[in-house]
Amino acid sequence: MGGIINPEVKKILDWANAGESPAGRGSFLGASMILELGLASGKSSVSMRPALEALEARLTPADLAGVPSDGEVLELFNRWSEAVQSGDPDRVTALYAPEAILLPTVANDPRRTPEAIRDYFVEFLALKPVPRLDEYSIRASETLADNSGLYTFAVTPAGQPFRVIAARFTFNYEKVNGEWLIIQHHSSALPKPDPDATTRYEIGALYERILGRLPDTGGQEQFLQQVKNGKRIGDVARAIWQSPENLGQEVDGYYQQFLGRAADAGGREAYTRALVGGVPESRVKAALLGSAEFAAGTSSPEELVSRLYSRVLGREADPQGLASHAEAVRRLGANAVIDSLLGSGEYLGKQVNGYYEGFLGRPVWADPAGLAGWIEVARAAGTATVGWNIASTTEAWVQGFRNSQAD
Repeated sequence: MGGIINPEVKKILDWANAGESPAGRGSFLGASMILELGLASGKSSVSMRPALEALEARLTPADLAGVPSDGEVLELFNRWSEAVQSGDPDRVTALYAPEAILLPTVANDPRRTPEAIRDYFVEFLALKPVPRLDEYSIRASETLADNSGLYTFAVTPAGQPFRVIAARFTFNYEKVNGEWLIIQHHSSALPKPDPDATTRYEIGALYERILGRLPDTGGQEQFLQQVKNGKRIGDVARAIWQSPENLGQEVDGYYQQFLGRAADAGGREAYTRALVGGVPESRVKAALLGSAEFAAGTSSPEELVSRLYSRVLGREADPQGLASHAEAVRRLGANAVIDSLLGSGEYLGKQVNGYYEGFLGRPVWADPAGLAGWIEVARAAGTATVGWNIASTTEAWVQGFRNSQAD
């Protein structure tokens, strides 16, 4: 066999044969990373691996100084992810060294100059990609680091539906003048991708965002087959929303909001059954608000109205509203006021905002046209209809994908 042409690799082998420790983990890992990149000859990395692993086991804490932690290397990925999501190709390109090589996901030719890398990202960022790190393996020295694994992109090309793309990646970094830059980035779509990956993600996201749990295998496969047979994903959202599991959770929320306690088993079962049977949610809310338990302790219409404002609208009653609604209680009864508050633009707007913040990660107040439109839907078909429709929008898929990275 020929000799070792790389002096750092030869140094490592000499240290290993002598039973000594290297001067630092950086030298050791730097050489071992060179082996991984195929820059050694004479002996294969496989034959040298036992010596290298034995040497690594003898490293002391002092040997680790100056080597970035896994968390620090992951921050380099997060920095790249944030740049990609910014939509700015210049911001992304700035993370690559001038001599960097990019083997891109959705282009055939390698990119070997900053200009070529930027041109690629101009095209790629038009897909509005959101990266999610799924698996990773990190190696690092004082001046070199690599992160290899699997990631998934959520993309929403203009005029096309939301979809996910699973890919393999390797980022090779070098510390240049105190700054970590990408010197090589390989990214390729999985050779045998799951053809149902997008639908599986959407079904899973609906389970997590509506039911607060991961999908069970049977439920996910049942809905997946229904979508393959022509059912819209919005119909899946509706089915999950109208399930006894979710409606029971809705009833739990009504009890907490209006009565300030957990639902008793009998009441929970009765109201859940009513919702499953098609009773509008507004009627279930009105029944709780009109109960003797809700009114207990109030001695005047004014006190009852004040409590209604607090529990329904989440604020104190303004003087004019208090006076007019107290008079309505005297003339028409409490139920008329309850219906008025539950159907008010203020209350329905708060419900819509809750769905915006829960599914889209933003408040609705900056979108007055959207707010007005959804309030009309709520009045015509109930707030549940607003909920499952917002939960199955493209914006909700993307936001859920971002949240899955945070998780």
